Order: sequence, then C-alpha cells, then structure tokens
Amino acid sequence: MLCGLLVLAMSGLPIGAAIADTRYQVLELGDTVERATGPVELLSLDADAAITLRALRAFGKLPDEFNRLALSLRGSGIDLFAAGEKEVEALLGQVRAGSLSADAEALERLLQLLRQRDYLDWQPLTEGEQVRLSDTTRLRGQGRALLQPESGEPLLFDSHLGVQALSDLRAMDTDVKGLPTPAVALSSRDEEIRVYWHERLDEAREAGWLYMDGEPEFTPLPGDQLRVVLPAVSLRTPLDLGPHQGIMLMLDSPVMTLDMGHAARPAFEIRLPASIPVHDRDGDEVGLFTMGRPVLTGVWARDLDTLLKVTVDTGPMQLGMRPEPSSQPSALKGADVPLPGRDELEQFAAEGLRLTLDLAQGSDGRFKGPLEMQLLGLTAKSVHGIVPLRLGAVTLKADYQDLDLVALNQLTEQLGDDPEVLFLQDPEGFFSRMITAMGVGGTELGISDLEIRNPDGAGEMHLALARLGSRWLSSGPERLERDLQIALSMENWRFEDDEMRFGLDALAVEGGLQRISPVTLFKLGLASAMGGELPEEEVLRLSQSLVGGFRLSVDLKGGGVQMPTGSSEGGERMEVGHFSFGLDGTDLDTPTPGLKLAYRHQDVTQILADMNPLPEGLFPGLVEINLSATGLPAGMLADDALMTQIRTGQVDVMEALITQLISNASLLALDKVLIDMPAGRISMNGRGTAERLSAEEAGMLAGTLNIEVRDLDALAEQWAAQAGHEDERRQIRQMAAFLKMMGEPRQEGSGETVHVFRIKADTRGEITVNDNDLAPLLEGFGG
Repeated sequence: MLCGLLVLAMSGLPIGAAIADTRYQVLELGDTVERATGPVELLSLDADAAITLRALRAFGKLPDEFNRLALSLRGSGIDLFAAGEKEVEALLGQVRAGSLSADAEALERLLQLLRQRDYLDWQPLTEGEQVRLSDTTRLRGQGRALLQPESGEPLLFDSHLGVQALSDLRAMDTDVKGLPTPAVALSSRDEEIRVYWHERLDEAREAGWLYMDGEPEFTPLPGDQLRVVLPAVSLRTPLDLGPHQGIMLMLDSPVMTLDMGHAARPAFEIRLPASIPVHDRDGDEVGLFTMGRPVLTGVWARDLDTLLKVTVDTGPMQLGMRPEPSSQPSALKGADVPLPGRDELEQFAAEGLRLTLDLAQGSDGRFKGPLEMQLLGLTAKSVHGIVPLRLGAVTLKADYQDLDLVALNQLTEQLGDDPEVLFLQDPEGFFSRMITAMGVGGTELGISDLEIRNPDGAGEMHLALARLGSRWLSSGPERLERDLQIALSMENWRFEDDEMRFGLDALAVEGGLQRISPVTLFKLGLASAMGGELPEEEVLRLSQSLVGGFRLSVDLKGGGVQMPTGSSEGGERMEVGHFSFGLDGTDLDTPTPGLKLAYRHQDVTQILADMNPLPEGLFPGLVEINLSATGLPAGMLADDALMTQIRTGQVDVMEALITQLISNASLLALDKVLIDMPAGRISMNGRGTAERLSAEEAGMLAGTLNIEVRDLDALAEQWAAQAGHEDERRQIRQMAAFLKMMGEPRQEGSGETVHVFRIKADTRGEITVNDNDLAPLLEGFGG
C-alpha cells in the first residue's frame, strides 16, 4: 500500500482528497450489474485515464504473468510497466503485424484486464438497495440497471457500452416496474427526424443486409441531440468460404446506438459493442468479432441522403473463428460438403481500420474532398499456429472534384419516379446531366508487404508494394468528353512452388484514353439495347467519335522465371534485365489518326530452350524499335459510298488505300531499329511518305531505309552453322557475298567493319541501293 501511495503522489493527485458522492436507489435491475468499490486511489487514477501497469503492480493488482511479460519485453527496449490501455493495444497491433516478437495471447489477456477494469474491487448491485456513487464510480455487467438519485431523473446503465462512469449514463423516466421511456416526449422536429430515419432503416431492411429484433428507440438528449438505439442489430453478408457457396455470416450486435443533431446536415456518432458475436445462417455461433474503438462519427446530409464526413479508427480488430468438423450438411446441396477454412483458419487480426471522408461544398454548390482508408497489419492464423497470410497495409485514396450532389440527388429521384418516360423523352440530355454532375477525380489502391504461404509449405508469394491508380478528368472546359488515366506499379514480387520460381524487381504499366465520349458510348448501348444490332455503317460512324486517343506503356525490370530440376542451379530459365513497350494512338476521332510505337528489351541473357529456336550468337540481347505514323487512312472506313464500292468490286482496295494515303499526306517515320547480338549488330532508320507530284499526276508512295550491319561475316557464319544441310549453308554464304557487294564498307575505330545500305523505293518501280539501281546488281549476281 505504501508503494501505491507513493505512485499516487507522483501522479500529481492529492492523497486522501475527498470526492463528493450522491445516494442512488437501484429501481430496476436486469441480469448482473456491478459497481467498483476500490481501491480509491486506483479509482482516482482511472477517472483521470492515468492507469499504468506500474501503478497496478504497486497496489498488488498486477498478475505475475504480466510481470514476466514486462521483463521479456525489456530486451526490445519496451517499458511495459509504463504502459496503459492504449499503449498495450498498440503493442498488440505490432505483434499481430509481425513487427514485434512477443506473446500475443498474454498481451490480449492484459488488454482485457485493462478494458474490463479487473484490477478494481467489484460488488454486485441489488434491486431496491441504496448505494453512494461518485464521479469516480465505474459500472459493468450484463443487462440494464436503472438508478434513481436523491433528486433528478433516473440514470440508465446499458451493459453493451462496456465499463461506464456515471457521466456516461443517460437520463430516463420510468413507469413503476415498467420499461424505461424517454424522459421528454419527442418534439415535432424530433418526430420529423424519427420518420426520416425509419424510412432509411426500412430501406436497409428491404435490401436484406440489416435486421433488427424490435423497433428503434428514439430519445431526446441535452444539447439539441437525438439518440437512436437499434435493438439486436444483425448485419448480414454473404461470404464465400471456398467451394461451399452461399454461407451467410451474421454480425449480431446486441445493440447499436446513434446520436445526432437536428440540423439538416447533422453531426452523428454511432457506437457498437467492442465484441460482436458472429453466426452462420443456421444461427450457430461461429466466431467473435472485436474492435478496440467501435465508434463511427461523421456528418449526414438529410437533404442529399448521403454522407459528407466520416471518421473511423477501430484500433485492433480480430475475427476469431471457432474450429468445427471439416463438413456439415449443406442447405444448398443437401449433402455433406467440405468447409475449407473453417477447420483451418482460427482468426483474422489487424492493427486497425482507419477511414476518413471529408466532402466540402464550395461557393458554386459543388462538393470536393478526399476519401482515405487504411487497413493495417492484417494477419491470418490457423489452429496449428501457421500464418498463411500477412499483409502490412491496404490503402485506398480517392479524390472527388466538382461533384454536384444536389443535381445527382435530383436526377436519381427523377429516374426513380418513371425511368421509362424519362428515357423516352430525352435520354441523351439526362445522361449528359448525369456525367456533368458526377464531376472528376481519381483513386489509388495500394498493397504493401504481402506474404502468402501454403500451409503445407509447397509454395509462397511475397510482394513488397503494389499500386493501382486511376484519374477521370475533363478533356477541356465546358466539355462532356473525359480523359481516363490508369497506372499500375509493383515492386519486389516473388513466387515459388514445386514447379517454378518467378521474380520481378519492378513493373510499371501506364495507360489512358483521351476524349472519351460518354454520350456516344451511351448511344451505342441504348441503340443496341432498344433496337438489336446496329448497321455496320452506323457502328463505324459512332465508333470514330467514341475516343480521341489512347496510350499504353509497360516498363519491366529484373524479371526471371526458372523451372527447377531438383537443385537451385539446375533447370531452364529466362531472365530479362529490362523490357519496355509503348503504344500511342492520336487523333482517333478524326479521319487522319496517328500511331507511335516504342519497344526495347535488354539483357535477355537466357531463355527457355523450347522457346528459343535461334543459336546463342544470333539471339538479340538488346532490341530497340521506335516508329511513328501520321495521316493514317481511317477516314475511308467511315465513307459509306467508298466502302460499298470496295465491297461490290467497283474500286480496288489497294488503289483506294493509296489514294487515301496521298490525300492525307501520310508519313511513316522509322526513327530507330537496333538489334544487338553477340555475333554482330543491325541498325536501321527510314521514312515513308505519300506525296502528290503535280496537279496532273496522281502522286506516289516513296520510302528511304538506311541499314548498317556490323560483323556481317560473323552473322553469316552463325546463321550457316545452324542450317540443316550443306545446300542451305551454301545459299546463306552466297547471300552474304551479295550483301557485301551491294553495301558500302566502313571501318570503325575498333577495327570492326560495318556495311551500309541506303535503300530508296517508290510506287513507280524505282529501287536503288547506295544510289545504284538494284536491277543490274541482281542480274550481275544471279543472272
């Protein structure tokens, strides 16, 4: 006791200070309710949220197992004796996330001791007795207790809210030996809110995911507040547990409490019990769901029927499943079917779930703001102590801009009144207004530190980081067209099982669509739904205005696949140091679109034998290709008359294509082609043009191509070496001799010989190589 008084003195609280109390009579009691009677010093510390394990130890209220736990954590630099409930909760989250090595079950028992105030002395209440209670008094138990003070309204204790102080109890009125009724009758404003929430709750019940055993209870509170108590709430959701489809899990909370203001957009607070039983669809209890802080706060807009603000921070969460036999009768199939997971997974645990939504209305009436969610430290543990799943974090971020909730609410109501009439009158106008009201924004989903292990040890997967993001933007001021941007990235992805090993250092994929026309998309969908298949000409015409451009890029670094053959060194494998690919389409909503292509791979050191028909000396470790085209002849596809003439044979398709290319002044630019092999290198560039020569001439297609070949002799020998017979090898060597004769040799500083080929050709039949007509060269070579 002396140690305890010293601790109390060091806490700054006055020793032996008198605490005012009030006499209460227990009017009505349901089940068992207890009040804390001491120690007085610990009650004072508890009232000031100053309880620590050191204080409990000083008063002899700390079980020995937690002394041992504190000693074991000293090696990790943690002073557990200085911890209170929140600190123990945080440590337990670290253990579940795998960032701290400690006895999780012991920490769970310690957290339960702190939450339930098991360190206090408790005495049960008796109906009809009189007790003296003060601000430091704590109540806990099962059921309800109605306490009548010497003056004032009775106070109601509800055990679903856990351990409570007097200040947590709500004022009630009561009939003699009757159920509590609100102390104040509902005002007209309260009644209006009651009707509104009854309608919302009925909608949830009709949707099938909310069940209540009884009707909600509405009670006015001080401070212009209204409390809604939902009795025996059941949140029901289908959950697939493998082959056994249709299992329905029910989170059955004994009660849910909602406090809100009277404003049109009131702040609210929803409270649930810290522990919620989980039942299957047969009503059998299969587990328990717990949360450290089961509270949700926010702002609800009754005029818009939507949330504007939400804040959730659950603290540690756990879903514990009770092991059962591996099969049970199935109501769906009428036979015994396995229940994978129920007899293997014991619990899911997480450090916590954090969720925030903050939508603000601007001067223009539109809303903007972020939505952020974090699920931290998720783990799954089997009954055998195996952890097949570990996840550092899942994050979701969304950014809303120019969101017209008022217009969306009005449009939704119009659609609900009579959708058929609305669509028949002005479907395009309705859809345009809907697109404008939805505004723009973006989302990003992230996963970090994911580990999945097969419980039998046959395989595992690791992923350090993955992100998937998207943006939905306006293509320009006052335009309905939208731009869509998508990005995917992954880092340090590894997978291994008995059949293969896969590794990837980094992957980035980006893509997008420009000037998407939602109205055109809507027209295609509506016309198809109402009239069946559209004529091909109409589809082509609408498709040309559907999207203005696209972009796709892929960048991969450090990828590899290996097929094990019994040892870490054996087996076939493919390794890629760097791979990139890009494809862009521009002006797709015009008759003259363009296209760009970029390709590159480097350090492709080995490849699976059955996928590699080339000898090692000819396999390209480095390949680069960059080309672009403008003025492509897409317009001819939308020319109904021309396409009819082509289909009926009145116009030759090649003549029509050349005419269109010349009309568009089309251009093909081969900026770079590089093929680097161990035996040599080939590089090239060139241009292809479509040009009108004069007013009298129809025009022509012309092209130039510059090719450089390094180590032509070595390439030819490698090529000949893999030939199947001598005649083929002789033909390859003759071809090499012909190429050397046509090319211009150039000596490099390194002593290597490079053969240069400058090729020109056009549709008039002229072909030259290094300014020499190709026809005589062919005659001199082969006759």
